[in-house]
Amino acid sequence: MPVVTCSSCGGTTNTAVSNYVTKGKDPMVCYAKWVDGVWVKGCGYDDADPYNKSFVDKLINKEE
Repeated sequence: MPVVTCSSCGGTTNTAVSNYVTKGKDPMVCYAKWVDGVWVKGCGYDDADPYNKSFVDKLINKEE
């Protein structure tokens, strides 16, 4: 899993669940972040498009 740090909240995330656009730069917001070994909603979840919300919801529910 490519690990990046969210510039907004400082959470650990990856390129699939953030607005990562430019290689080598951290994303500005994350839709999900990795906390204590599980995925949780990130700082940009509420503003994410339906596709990204659905993807994050599946990650979170998979961890429960």
